[in-house]
Amino acid sequence: MPEIAPQDWNTKLLAPYVGGTIGYDLPCLLSADRPSRGRIMLCAQDPLRKPGGARLTVGTFFGIDNHTLRTRRHYGVIWLFIRQCVLAGYDVWVTDAIKLYAGRNVLRRDPDLRSLSISVISAEVAAFRPDKILTFGNDARWAMKASGAVVPLTHVAHPNARGIKGPFKDRLIIYSQALFGSDSPQ
Repeated sequence: MPEIAPQDWNTKLLAPYVGGTIGYDLPCLLSADRPSRGRIMLCAQDPLRKPGGARLTVGTFFGIDNHTLRTRRHYGVIWLFIRQCVLAGYDVWVTDAIKLYAGRNVLRRDPDLRSLSISVISAEVAAFRPDKILTFGNDARWAMKASGAVVPLTHVAHPNARGIKGPFKDRLIIYSQALFGSDSPQ
């Protein structure tokens, strides 16, 4: 995973987090060379990182740029869902609600980072103009609502949420039905 040198991210906003790992995931548009049936925005909670030394790493939504991560349990089901949407003719924008991961519950603890994240989400929605939004997890749902998005919003459990039972392949069906209803491309 690429890293940004500390001198390039030493800001007042990030000063409280300089002692640990900070994560940022690039928002991405996934599409195909074909007429589009519509635009879908997928929004997860945060660019989760494992604890470590002082560094800022850059990745992608559920590690979709990494073959190994695309084939892992909950990462894999997200990749399969994205592919399903694109192959069904939709353009898909993937992003995180919390723009910088700097530790557990940072959205609740840091009003400046929360405000920045909400303003960026709002700008992403305005720029992409999705027809539908699917949020994974409560933080993503909260941030999307706080952004003022007026697009139909559907919420599902994060693929790694505690208490979810059943095989991961069932989540692909759950996500598809939640977003598309009876028009689910399966």
